[in-house]
Amino acid sequence: MKCSSDCSKKIMHCFEETIQYILDNNPEFFLTNVGKKTKKHVLELGDKLAKKGELIYLDDSIFGDFSCFVLSILSSKLKKELEKEYNKDIKKVADGIDNLLDKKLDLIFAKYEGHIESRSDLLGDYGPSPLFYIMADRFSYLLDDNPDKVLSEKSVIVRRQINKVIKLVGGAFLSSKQVFEDRDKLVPSEIDDKSYLVATDLPKDQPVIFAPNHGFKDDALCSVLAADRHAYFLFGSLPVFYNTMDGFIAWINGVLLINRKNQNSRKSIPGKCEKAHDLGLSLIYYPEGVWNKSPNLLVLNLWPGIVRIAKKCGYGVVPMIHYKKELHLLEKDDSIHTIVDNMINFSNTPEKEAIQQLRDKMATWVYLMMEKYCTSTDKGGKTNHFVSRDDLISGYSDANDYWEDMVRKRVAPVRKFYDSEIETSAEYLTKPDQEQLEIEMEKGLIKTSRKRFQRGI
Repeated sequence: MKCSSDCSKKIMHCFEETIQYILDNNPEFFLTNVGKKTKKHVLELGDKLAKKGELIYLDDSIFGDFSCFVLSILSSKLKKELEKEYNKDIKKVADGIDNLLDKKLDLIFAKYEGHIESRSDLLGDYGPSPLFYIMADRFSYLLDDNPDKVLSEKSVIVRRQINKVIKLVGGAFLSSKQVFEDRDKLVPSEIDDKSYLVATDLPKDQPVIFAPNHGFKDDALCSVLAADRHAYFLFGSLPVFYNTMDGFIAWINGVLLINRKNQNSRKSIPGKCEKAHDLGLSLIYYPEGVWNKSPNLLVLNLWPGIVRIAKKCGYGVVPMIHYKKELHLLEKDDSIHTIVDNMINFSNTPEKEAIQQLRDKMATWVYLMMEKYCTSTDKGGKTNHFVSRDDLISGYSDANDYWEDMVRKRVAPVRKFYDSEIETSAEYLTKPDQEQLEIEMEKGLIKTSRKRFQRGI
């Protein structure tokens, strides 16, 4: 949304005043590294900042938020100094800053009363990042249950233009090159009837729900780049949203937040999606709910919410599949392979059948891409489809050791803002799955328990 001239000037003034205050008090802070020549300077600056007190930092303005952002970075630097060598003066300043930041957090979380169950809903397993003091204070409205407070025609129009820029430059921010697959070339020649796999253009005059699989950090940006139109995220990883630049970029693109731990938040999503459809807005909705960390399933069981919302709002559903070969395979290929399938209309399809149809479609494309790209070459130069078990577990004690290490590597980029409660319990479990899980728990065959969330979507 374009700021007015006065608003732009006010924000710029706040930023300039904050930076100028720091430079006036200690220009060397920005020119040298903490821990080398500036321990004394950091201490002096921290003391002055802390003495500024509540008048600035607890002010409910972008200036106050940005000031706390700076203080949080400073606090982190001071704590690193204390890890190297204890100093009671540094400890005093660090404690003073932390006390001020704690007061700011109290004010921020007061805005989320009734929308979160605990602070961990927004923070995950760790404390706030510096960015949290800006994101959480500015964007509490995104968890409001009223669709009219979250979505407006004007904001959609503006973000639609911003989305064009994201599509233009987004590929440069991917960890690997994204390749859009020719579906016809993936289908085995022995399949006679390929009519259901033939690519067709998506209807331009109808908003759709893109349904990607979910398994690695970049699949969100890959989904934005693969969609042929602007689409809002349905975003349920709140710690990632409020603590990282990924969340800020999602907000710029357009996002509908859901707190999966809060019943009212879950119940508000169908109404928000209906409002989005009325505005002609497409969605990106991950039906698996969490990253696929299963060693066995090509696609996890899907939550039924995507079909219910499609039926209720009149959306068509477009399967979108991303595949990335693991980094430790013999023939390293880090490319992200993407397929966008035909739109499926579930309006007259029973829910259970629709979910199965969507999952089968997604899993088929994952399998076909695995068959094409997950290969190894033997000593004679012969290409073998699918990497052998021996290739995979080479260097590991067993298959479980290999898989746990692979999952750790995959999760590492987002581990700092991980919500273990969600990630270990929000996978959709059918009743037979739940019963089998309980049997395995009783026998001590698995280490962690997973409760099924009774979510409304």
